[in-house]
Amino acid sequence: MRIEDYPEWRETIESLAETGGTTLILGGTDTGKTTFCTLLANATLERGERVAIVDADIGQSEIGPPGCVSLGLPDAPVAALSQIPPARFAFVGATSPRHHLLEHAVAVRQMCDCARSSQPFLLLIDTTGMIQGPAARRLKQSKLTLLQPDHVVAIQQKAECEALLSPLRFSDAAKVHRLPIASVIRKKTPALRAQRRAGRFALYFQNAETRLFQFDEVAMSGTWLNGGSPLPTPQRKTLISLLGVHVFYAEMCDRHLGVITNVMPRDQDHYGLIQEQFRQQALTITPAAKLRHLLIGLADQNGRTVALGTLESLNFRTREIGIFTPLRAASAVKLLQFGIVRVKPDGTEVGANLPGDV
Repeated sequence: MRIEDYPEWRETIESLAETGGTTLILGGTDTGKTTFCTLLANATLERGERVAIVDADIGQSEIGPPGCVSLGLPDAPVAALSQIPPARFAFVGATSPRHHLLEHAVAVRQMCDCARSSQPFLLLIDTTGMIQGPAARRLKQSKLTLLQPDHVVAIQQKAECEALLSPLRFSDAAKVHRLPIASVIRKKTPALRAQRRAGRFALYFQNAETRLFQFDEVAMSGTWLNGGSPLPTPQRKTLISLLGVHVFYAEMCDRHLGVITNVMPRDQDHYGLIQEQFRQQALTITPAAKLRHLLIGLADQNGRTVALGTLESLNFRTREIGIFTPLRAASAVKLLQFGIVRVKPDGTEVGANLPGDV
């Protein structure tokens, strides 16, 4: 990869490599954001300066596994960002930020804070291609507020990034650089993007094994599971009668009743009666299939993600959860972070839940 092949960007890259600071890259899908990051990182490293890269593209990740925001600290120029090992990563649990805006914004801020602790001359933030619609504006504009970048690079064909840039119209803090899409950039098909993501997942899980964790020895986030009190057997039998399906497990927490069933009940007429009888304001019914292969973040006692896994088994009698993960030091895990995407061991995605489904 040579800067000479990207004459549309060369002047800006050379200027930013000399200036440094925090630089946020915006652009739609297949506009060359990652290529720009690579060229800018290499140009800065060649000047002998320290570089940190936050890979926030959770669907087409380069530095860490998909579903995470990753931090890379390269010490030499690279042909591709995928050559940089992740120094840290923060779990998001989805391959698109659309339903995980808060989790994504928090993860990006966490990795930027971590990057800044190493005092880099240049901090680069590569973002997702989600730039259109209210959700995209909320996310990108929240990042501008959270990160306070010195430079914002908008790579666009026409003016598709302008709505995202509107809060900076009168800003003295951030300089905006508007660039065209380089002529050598080629679009990828959705199938190719999905195939590449599956390959990244498969690579991450290639040496994984299933490890068991006791409910009482780990906390869980992103789920209602293990947050309250298990429903006693007599009341669970009442639930089975009312729902007309088998109930594997149920628990109550903060006026919420969570239920795991074999299938989704066909008849929802009794939902109101169940809430009234159990004195709960909310009811969530989760078929067990929605838990199978669910992407899980494994974190330590400080909430720092140390590995990824997928949920492979639940034994409510022994209160054990089986997680397929390459992590060897499982004793360090104190928090299981539930995502929404489901991934088979070969990296194939088999669906995604909505927040609150589990």
